[in-house]
Amino acid sequence: MSRQKKTWKRCANIFESTNTKLEDFHDQLKRAKHNLSDSKEKYSEIQQTYTTERKTLNELEQKQNNLNQDLSQLQNKRIRIESKLENTEEDLQRIANEINNLEEQISELKDQRETLRGQLEEASAARDQKEKAIDKARSQRQQLNMQRDQLKDQIRSYQSKLDSINSEIELLQDIANSNEAFPSSVQFLLEEHQSDFELLDVVSNVFSTDQQHSVALESVLGEALNFLIVQTINDARRASKMLKEQDKGRATFIPLNQLSGNHTVVDGALYEKVHSESRFESLKKLLLGNVLLFDSVEEAYSSLGGTRNIRGNP
Repeated sequence: MSRQKKTWKRCANIFESTNTKLEDFHDQLKRAKHNLSDSKEKYSEIQQTYTTERKTLNELEQKQNNLNQDLSQLQNKRIRIESKLENTEEDLQRIANEINNLEEQISELKDQRETLRGQLEEASAARDQKEKAIDKARSQRQQLNMQRDQLKDQIRSYQSKLDSINSEIELLQDIANSNEAFPSSVQFLLEEHQSDFELLDVVSNVFSTDQQHSVALESVLGEALNFLIVQTINDARRASKMLKEQDKGRATFIPLNQLSGNHTVVDGALYEKVHSESRFESLKKLLLGNVLLFDSVEEAYSSLGGTRNIRGNP
């Protein structure tokens, strides 16, 4: 019985041990199944990855083939280009020589340009100076033209004065030439006793005018040209006494201090055209203040109605 218990106990231990091992196997089987499932999934993923990579590799191989073809073509092109380059080395050398020549010419042209620039600056400066000189000359010319015009005006003025002086000279010469026609009494007093008086002169010597009015002046004065002008009535008496004592005849005297200064002068009178010293102003008014000038007798009659003595203006 004891032996059976031991056997049963041993069998029970073996059974428990077997159960334990079965459980372990069962767990290992579960784990193995689980690992197998994981392995299948990984294999599937690896298979997909392989397929993808294989596809990519095929594409890369295709690209490589294409690149090899392109490379082959490029090599062929390179060979052709190298051949062309070998054939064009002389042309390149010639072009290089031409480039060098052109660079030298460009350098020379640059030097010439700098030279021309300097010449241009000098020419511009010279031009500016000439323009200033031209402006100055133009200004001077304008001034000279103004001076010329002024000189012309002065010449005309001087010519007019000269004509007037020449007329006076001619008048004086005419008067001088007619001195012989003076009455002997007048000639005697002028030649022998003029210095004995403060004033002793004939009317013809104290009045002057231009050539245009000289004839009218002589015509108006008439015999009064030979009248003797003295300063006072006493001078007139003394001169008359000299003529009487020397038996030289008679003369007409005009004492200045006896003349009134309020004689009327009409507009346009011959008085305005005659010149004299200021001390003979009263005498000029007396003799010429109411003498009018006209270009013709008809004009005088038309203007005056025949009421005045008329002297034509030649």
